[in-house]
Amino acid sequence: MKKTGKGVYLFLFGVLFAGIDIMISTGIDYGFQFGVQEGVSKGMNTYFLEALIGERFRLDVLFNPAGYLLMLLGLAGMNGYRKYMRNMRVFAVVGCVADIIRIALPFLLNQYDILLPLLIFTGIEILCLIIIMYSFTLACKKQVDNFQYMEVGKDLTFATELYGFAVVASYITLPFAALYMYFARGAYLLTVLLTWAGILYFVFSAVRYTRKLNLFANKEHMGEGIEN
Repeated sequence: MKKTGKGVYLFLFGVLFAGIDIMISTGIDYGFQFGVQEGVSKGMNTYFLEALIGERFRLDVLFNPAGYLLMLLGLAGMNGYRKYMRNMRVFAVVGCVADIIRIALPFLLNQYDILLPLLIFTGIEILCLIIIMYSFTLACKKQVDNFQYMEVGKDLTFATELYGFAVVASYITLPFAALYMYFARGAYLLTVLLTWAGILYFVFSAVRYTRKLNLFANKEHMGEGIEN
């Protein structure tokens, strides 16, 4: 297998790790208890926060920072247009840092100060992954002819948009699901499944087109702006 082929597969494994969350409880306490100053009834923020991070520290089986590191390793072995390769590298670093900060926040802030920073860094990470997926799509399209350009662009763009829509919708429905509102838990579960579907379809399509069209394997379509 060529170095560049390995690079593409490492990159796509990274997308899989960063895009799919499988959370398990570690039993580690955050250092604060939810709702201790709220009396008998908990506030909306507390329910939302419990749904976001759990009452005890939860760890993603597919560790997101490891996913971004896999992307960077993969990009080091890929040929492509400098603009898109640079974008993917920059946002992989930003996404990795944002996710590490997000994981650390419950140990640094109390429950009444954490919600807004948590949402901000979660949003940054989601945006970074969407930009990475979109930049990869554009890098693929630059290497193929007109007919294949439309085919590759259609599938990868659809997968990116599906992921973006579903992951945003999951955070919108999450607070309602946390309150056990009618149909909300079912809607949240659906958005999570669509998020997974978007990532899996992106990876599947990228692998298929990489094998079929030999993408990122040489510099045949070089011109200005190509880098190794």
